[in-house]
Amino acid sequence: MPLRTVVAILAVLLLTAYSFPTVLTPPGEAPQPVYTFHDLRDPKLDKSKNESLMITNCAYGALRIGRRDFDPDPVVLLHAMLVERFGDRLAGRRLELQALTVHINNAAMLRNMMGQMYTGLIPDLLNDRKKVGCAAEDIRGGYMLGEVEAGLSPLIVAVHLTIDGAPHRGRSIAVADTPYPRGKKATEAQRAEWNSQLESAIAAALADLGDRIEVALSSPEGAVQGTDEASETNAPSAPPALPSQSMPAQIQDAGPETPVAEASASEGSTAAPPDGMTPPRTETAEPAEPEVIEPPAPAGAGGQAPPPAANPPSVDPPSVDPSPLR
Repeated sequence: MPLRTVVAILAVLLLTAYSFPTVLTPPGEAPQPVYTFHDLRDPKLDKSKNESLMITNCAYGALRIGRRDFDPDPVVLLHAMLVERFGDRLAGRRLELQALTVHINNAAMLRNMMGQMYTGLIPDLLNDRKKVGCAAEDIRGGYMLGEVEAGLSPLIVAVHLTIDGAPHRGRSIAVADTPYPRGKKATEAQRAEWNSQLESAIAAALADLGDRIEVALSSPEGAVQGTDEASETNAPSAPPALPSQSMPAQIQDAGPETPVAEASASEGSTAAPPDGMTPPRTETAEPAEPEVIEPPAPAGAGGQAPPPAANPPSVDPPSVDPSPLR
């Protein structure tokens, strides 16, 4: 194919998008949204143009149909879909439209043309015929080989929307009847066919978006915001630990220097000593229930154990000669 033919095709792709607006059928009644809506679309994408004419660019050959060339703006159809499908389920939510783009991707056709015109190692390295987009679901008209029949130009619509910060995407892809919009010399029938094709593609992308939103709203995470955080914040705290009942209260209250024998002997008393104080050892004449543990009689002492020495509260107990206990 001669070079002038390729240049003519590129000129058509550049100029025909601005010939006349694509007319869409508006909804019968103006939708009444119950949500807050913020249009955050990049103004740079409002104009119709080729994403790139550099053959090494991943967006080479993708023709964007900007919203300036739509009548009305496709966002009107987005509102109609949201109100019709979800109604009050979106009440009070914040919606942000990040992108709504329409492309005809002619990368495969143009790369094949260039590959037939220029052959050799360098042209083949520059012209990667498998590169038909930057990403499968980007907003620059990218797609994957195999989504449409080889050599045909697809019509791609992508919608990126967030609901309360959660991202949702819709997309549609179909074979375009023509690789470029109808020009001024097109007949009314050709224009009507073009308008109908783009309207169907936009409706398919919005339906895909609605299905994904439906899945999110039907899940617990989508229906109730912050469910996980609320469950952690309102979780019942563990009950306080109860004091151990395995030992008598006298042993629990006794100081670290209280012998176990003295604690056992004091179980029969009615009043417990103050915390942190060791009660002095006293001998009772006739205890009601004597539980005193007597040590074995020392050798050479006549079988009589020496009386225990008193332990004043503020004085350490006197030392006892351990020789009789040996």
